Amino acid sequence: MDEAKKLAIEILKMIEKFSAAWYLDSAGKRTIGYGETCYGGDSITKEEASKLLEYRVDGFLAHVRKEVKTRLLPCQEAALTSFSYQQGKRAFSDSTLLKEINLGRLAYAIRELRRWVYVHKNDVAVVEPGIVRRREHEIKMFLGDETWRMGW
Repeated sequence: MDEAKKLAIEILKMIEKFSAAWYLDSAGKRTIGYGETCYGGDSITKEEASKLLEYRVDGFLAHVRKEVKTRLLPCQEAALTSFSYQQGKRAFSDSTLLKEINLGRLAYAIRELRRWVYVHKNDVAVVEPGIVRRREHEIKMFLGDETWRMGW
């Protein structure tokens, strides 16, 4: 398996946790498996969720590779895949984060990652502590700091 894909799946399983039954996430969306939006059905097996996650990671990783115009390490591709999985492909494509990466300004890109920590509740943008924590793990991964695996 591709190293970036392996790392992306690892961080997503760590962050998203598995849920066999749907639940409301911090933004109030029905969620199931490993952080997937639930459009129908009340349950999923761990095996089904893992296969779905792998399939979805393929798409998000391909999107990251298509959009990024500079060479990245597998850990950097994986961190951006995790970000895109949570925020969406369009958000990644339209972001200043991507612009900074494509300019080779990785320190500025890290600053941009730290800005993506809000959820909308009742039409108000609110800092979500779980997303702040997620971004810090993604940043550690992006920098090649193995401590991203600790403390979730």
